[in-house]
Amino acid sequence: MFFRLTRVVKSLLILNAAIFFLEKLAGGLTIDMLPFKMWFMKWFALMPIGGLPVGMGITFEFYPWQLITYQFLHGDFWHIFINMFMLWMFGNELEERWGSKKFLWFYLICGVGAGLLHMLMSASLGHIAPAVGASGSIYGLFFGFIMLNPDRRLIIFPIFIPIKAKWIGIGMVAISLIGGLSGGDGIAHFAHLGGGFMGFLLVKLLPNKFSFERNDTGFGYVPPSQKKNSFFENVADKKKEQQSYSINWEEPKNNVSNSSPRSYNLKEIYVDGQRISQEMIDAIIDKISQSGYASLTEKEKYILTEVSKKL
Repeated sequence: MFFRLTRVVKSLLILNAAIFFLEKLAGGLTIDMLPFKMWFMKWFALMPIGGLPVGMGITFEFYPWQLITYQFLHGDFWHIFINMFMLWMFGNELEERWGSKKFLWFYLICGVGAGLLHMLMSASLGHIAPAVGASGSIYGLFFGFIMLNPDRRLIIFPIFIPIKAKWIGIGMVAISLIGGLSGGDGIAHFAHLGGGFMGFLLVKLLPNKFSFERNDTGFGYVPPSQKKNSFFENVADKKKEQQSYSINWEEPKNNVSNSSPRSYNLKEIYVDGQRISQEMIDAIIDKISQSGYASLTEKEKYILTEVSKKL
């Protein structure tokens, strides 16, 4: 599972790489009397609100769609490599937890928040410059990851010592804040801060959408017995919910022959009150063989994980 790719993460990796190489391959072309790279920047990079004078009476204007398109442009190889590496590193787990649709919205909204803060602070400090890159979106993913896994230990280059994610996050905020106020290094530090802050807000303010819930599977499906009950839920409903999930196992016996080659010696598994049979387990495995692990629902992933604990 180390090299797994979820659906949206895979699509974002391909799209970013394709746009980057298209820009490099078409670098010698001209469109509207502009080099292709300049034309690309004019329409798709994130321009300041008042526009960016580029000489000879030409100004590159700001357009609303640039808040989305700038997220898919990158300056050089290392810029895109680091961003895509972090997307792969943290994006897969978050997409598995939230689902593809929520993950994509989270990614794009963090990028928009990053762009808005960049434009606001750049204008305030007089650092007028366009912005490109997925860094704001990536910072949003990373801070969403931190909110859900604050004590997860990570190793970062060049410090090869495991450090808790929350301390790395604090360090990144400090570096971006200092760099943003200093200016002049060509890095959109406030875009980083904006993306990270937006990721923090989304998880903090919308816990039902971007769940705080943690379970043994690491996926988004949480059985009713593990869910938090609302304040107004009565005792009878609470007991009923807790009883709707149960697992029982039958220990293997040497003298028992199993008719199915995939027999797991199950006595009974109940998920949401539904009995999980041997045939259902086989169907989940067949689904993986035909369409891949990512095609499973969160509930199917949960069931499969529970079964695998006893293999």
